[in-house]
Amino acid sequence: MEWRRGLREVLQSVRAHTVTAALVALVAAIMSAAVLASAGRAAMTEREVMASIESTAPRLIAVNIQAQAPGYSADTVAILNSLNTVDWLIALGPVTDVGNPAVPSSRSLARPLLTPLPPEVEIIQGRYPGPGEALLSNPTMNSLSYVLPAGTLEAESQYAIVGSYSATGSLKDLERLVLLGPTGTDPPDAYQIYIAAIDIESVSLLTSQILALSTPEQANHVTIDTSDELVLVTQTISGELGSFSRQLSAGILLSGTILIGLTSAIASLGRRRNYGRRRALGATRSAIIALALGENAIPVIAGASLGTALAVTLIGFLAGVTAHVGLIIAVPILVSLAGIAATVPSAIWVAMKDPVAVLRIP
Repeated sequence: MEWRRGLREVLQSVRAHTVTAALVALVAAIMSAAVLASAGRAAMTEREVMASIESTAPRLIAVNIQAQAPGYSADTVAILNSLNTVDWLIALGPVTDVGNPAVPSSRSLARPLLTPLPPEVEIIQGRYPGPGEALLSNPTMNSLSYVLPAGTLEAESQYAIVGSYSATGSLKDLERLVLLGPTGTDPPDAYQIYIAAIDIESVSLLTSQILALSTPEQANHVTIDTSDELVLVTQTISGELGSFSRQLSAGILLSGTILIGLTSAIASLGRRRNYGRRRALGATRSAIIALALGENAIPVIAGASLGTALAVTLIGFLAGVTAHVGLIIAVPILVSLAGIAATVPSAIWVAMKDPVAVLRIP
């Protein structure tokens, strides 16, 4: 078949010009390794920096409804929790006052716990509270004059203390509350909800979704607090790091493309008499272009693949990290496409030369 014969001719030409092919492959290999070693490291640095600053705090949304308005029903809370913009949430019922029966002057605020505890809240002792049970934090234990998380609490009804909890990070303020287990078959409405967005970019959309799920009466009495400044700082840092990584990659690709283009142009200049003979024997210009492109495409692809493999191995051995799979796949593809594109001008140039002029002996 025609394509098989053409491929065979390309391979024969590559073998016949091993020095030029090796030079092109070397440039492509260095190009790939440089992108992975520099731009790849910049991308990994970006992910590390973003992971360190993208804690829950910039993603946290605090929703509070005033007591005179109806709260969010259990169905609404379930809908909120099912949104693809939500990482986790914790819903609390209306605030109430609890005390230690043995020390009447000791009082603390409490809220019914309506959802499972999020990752930033951990039960230190005991277990999750059931109906008629409660969890204390260290601050509430002190304010209620308890030495251990055991005993009873006095409110509208009696609550048995079944453990203690601690909250970290953006939910640290939760420790000022006693968490009460559900009472009765119908859970109370949620009047305070902490919601963590799946990422920083989703905070604005999630805020709109919360308002869309609110009734007109709720919307008039709800306050939604977000960390706007933290979101802005995080997005700015992400944009600057991403811009640096892209500029570095583009600079390396451009430099490598120019080098491959110059190498292929010099190689094509040296082979112009060979191409002229093919044209004189009836080869079309498109066949000459395909041959010239193929002679450079094979070493470019081989060099890009080899350079990527070596760079990944060295990065893993020296730095102890593994480059992202997407980057490992994208780098040799981009380098190969850039290298092949760089050979197009010289391929067209040799194909357009007059075979008679090329073969003329001075």
